[in-house]
Amino acid sequence: MNEQLQLGIEARDRGMSLVMRSADDEWLDRFDDAVEELARRHVPFTAAEIREMCGDPPGSPNAFGARLSAWARSGRIVHWGWERSTRPERRASVVGVWVGA
Repeated sequence: MNEQLQLGIEARDRGMSLVMRSADDEWLDRFDDAVEELARRHVPFTAAEIREMCGDPPGSPNAFGARLSAWARSGRIVHWGWERSTRPERRASVVGVWVGA
């Protein structure tokens, strides 16, 4: 692996670890419940559906991506594809689509 890529991965992992240590426990429970429900359906979903169910994280907004990454690394959800976001604040950016494993 390229040294720069390895450094980037290590920095990403440190950042996600820091944000998860300070994340709100109640919000994490709501997030996990939402992803469990969506994954159980075996129907593709995006972060927007999770957000509708659990809300935005208090504190750092990076907790959302860190927790979603943890779910993906656990193998309980898998990346299914890409689609354009329908949230106006995302300005039709491309977002990941997930499905329960």
